[in-house]
Amino acid sequence: MVKLKKQRIIDNSLGKILCFSTKSKKYKKRENPEKIIVYRLSAIGDSILLLPMLKRLKEKNKSEIIVVCSKENKVVFENQKFVDKIILFENNTLNPFKILKFIKKIKAERPDVSIDTTQSLNFSAFLSNITSKYNIGFENVNNKVRNKNYSELIKLEPNGHVIWSYFDLLKPLEINRPKKPKIVKPKTGKNEKIKINEIFKKNKINNKKVVGIHAQTLMKHKMWPLNKWAKLVTHLTNKNYNVILIGSENEKDLSDKLMKKIKDIDKNSRKKIVNLVGKTNLKETIALMPYFKFFLANDGGPMHIAASFNLPVIGLFGPETPERYAPFNKKSFAIYKGKDFKCSPCIKRYDGKESKCENPVCLKKIKIKDVKESIKKIERILG
Repeated sequence: MVKLKKQRIIDNSLGKILCFSTKSKKYKKRENPEKIIVYRLSAIGDSILLLPMLKRLKEKNKSEIIVVCSKENKVVFENQKFVDKIILFENNTLNPFKILKFIKKIKAERPDVSIDTTQSLNFSAFLSNITSKYNIGFENVNNKVRNKNYSELIKLEPNGHVIWSYFDLLKPLEINRPKKPKIVKPKTGKNEKIKINEIFKKNKINNKKVVGIHAQTLMKHKMWPLNKWAKLVTHLTNKNYNVILIGSENEKDLSDKLMKKIKDIDKNSRKKIVNLVGKTNLKETIALMPYFKFFLANDGGPMHIAASFNLPVIGLFGPETPERYAPFNKKSFAIYKGKDFKCSPCIKRYDGKESKCENPVCLKKIKIKDVKESIKKIERILG
């Protein structure tokens, strides 16, 4: 969360200055572009949802596709046949020499088109402007300085799933939305699968009844209360499910608190729980997905990773609306009580608005029985 705040501070300061310093972008469309750069500087969940658009771009345009991303989300784009090259950007640096070196590297590619897939970032707007003669990006109604950096502005649909908005970025290239888009899963290698198999053997996990859970997040306004997660986990273990908790190294303290709450409710539950929070990297977490019967999560990257494997997913929403970010498959459910509150959704990136909520009442209103009902629906689907 500290890293995310730093990135936003950099973007709101340096990014805005850079956007302001550029000239308005003139329309210079090139027919049949041979090289296209796509900017996706952060956000694992959005990166997952972007993959179908990249695949369609490659199928319809046949151009060389270069993705500019960070270490955080690089894994999502690796080993995808429709991504020809990946260029890494340090999205938390203020070092002008590193930034200039990076810009020179992008310009050396001589792209015909650049596409900025972010909804409000200033720096990616600036980059897409200066690295190609023709660029496409989302309109942000509250940031005219940012908007002037694009040759072509695409309006976001506040009430539509973001996956459709990504497809709309291709309209200036005369590529329309597909009728039935299929989400694309990220890929991993043999080493990750070997480690996961070792974890299952060591913990004597019954492969037939494994549930994945991402309960904790550093974005606390997006986190369903840990005491409710604890009760839900014990409910699952009492139904003879093995539960695997996943998450990043930064979330370990929160997962330890969750485990303590579970112990206070039912000591025996811990025998059927494997806490992998902070113990697996992103590639290994991705490799875990095929082993799960279904997946439960706060709104975030792991939820979208699970959905990309066509797993039944239960996503818990509050500050962000599932209309835009629900898990994108027919087996999944999004639980949202935000309609009962005028303040929800309080995350509106298309308007440049981020949540400052310290008391997510919209999430707290989700009851344990609401999640249990969705679990029953999934069990009926799975038979």
